[in-house]
Amino acid sequence: MIKEAYGLSFGEDGASVTNMDVQFKNEGGTTLAYISSTADGNGVTKSLTLTVNMDFYANLNQTDVNGSTTTAGAGYLDRTIAHEMTHAVMRANITNMSALPKYIREGTAEFMHGIDDERKSTLAGLNFTDSIFSDESSDTPYAVGYAFLHYINKAGGHGEAMKRFMTVLDEKGGTAYDEAVSAATKGKYKTADEAKAAFLADYQSVKNNGGSNNDFYKAYCDIDLDNKDDTGSVMGSKSWNGDDENAENVVLEGMSTRFWYFPGGQTSTIQNLTVDWGEFSRPASGFKYQIGTKANQAINASFSDIHADALGLISAEGKTVQVTTRAEAKRALTRFDNAIEKVLGQITTIGALQSRMEYTVRNLTTNEENLTSAESTIRDADMAKEMSEYTKHSVLTQAAQAMLAQANQNSSSILSLLQ
Repeated sequence: MIKEAYGLSFGEDGASVTNMDVQFKNEGGTTLAYISSTADGNGVTKSLTLTVNMDFYANLNQTDVNGSTTTAGAGYLDRTIAHEMTHAVMRANITNMSALPKYIREGTAEFMHGIDDERKSTLAGLNFTDSIFSDESSDTPYAVGYAFLHYINKAGGHGEAMKRFMTVLDEKGGTAYDEAVSAATKGKYKTADEAKAAFLADYQSVKNNGGSNNDFYKAYCDIDLDNKDDTGSVMGSKSWNGDDENAENVVLEGMSTRFWYFPGGQTSTIQNLTVDWGEFSRPASGFKYQIGTKANQAINASFSDIHADALGLISAEGKTVQVTTRAEAKRALTRFDNAIEKVLGQITTIGALQSRMEYTVRNLTTNEENLTSAESTIRDADMAKEMSEYTKHSVLTQAAQAMLAQANQNSSSILSLLQ
């Protein structure tokens, strides 16, 4: 999703980080989740950590693929993760990302999944002046950056505008903000300040003519706060001229939570990113094979379910993948790709287990051969000992007989002399 929209991923040559820790904490406050990172003296990110605030997601609906919760203000977990992963991917690829203004850092993350619904009241109530771009209070920079990037995207002709924006930042770092704006708008605006001035002028023109914020958004930003069929994401119909992406479809996943319910292990590799989940409990499953002579010399073989629901191809209610519209067909292709990737992962797991078992069999065969050889050696050594004992006794017996014969001969000689 992020790669398709922004052209950035953890698989890029310039990605400085390909590992991320995930933590689940009860932190209170109003932050749903956040990305923390460390960087070296050159502004290159060296570590990433995603923290999810479980005060909002403790009551997660485990049958809802979008991750709904009964906690007020939380929204769908998948959209929260999409927001934070945008931060993570950008930090892994853009040096000196902190040089970018906050409204751009947060705006790009909000643009990924769209906030026409979640921040509708904030967007409707903004009063755009020059000072608003430096306002970092509450959710203002999130909404301001989102609207401004929509404006840049439309000025650049939609489509690849945000990719051009990110390409400059990827190659030159966060200090190249002006160049990024110029690239995104194909030179229409040479600097960020020039783009902001045009943004404010267009806004003021609409307001002077009695228009509302939404009138300005519809005319200049591809945002329509009254359209509930599309959240305003960078890949949606408003900004990409694509298909409507509502709150449930904007972040695409399998049709069943069984597709991703438990990680296969403590770490998972997802599109070149190795995720460390930390310690977690999961239901006991699989088979345990004893492969050695000691109690702990065993391997556990567990396999994921690959029925249709576990592959994300059918919902808990029995709804299957649909291809009746272009939008549904596109989503179906993504779901099929994900299902194939999961099956291939299981094939890899089974292959690795098979290789481990074959290695164990070869090792046991070698041990058996060595044991047989050792036993033969021991038996041969015992036979030699017995033969040695037999030879010794035979020699002693023959020597005794010779000495006795010699003694008898001597006695006979003496008697002969006496005669």
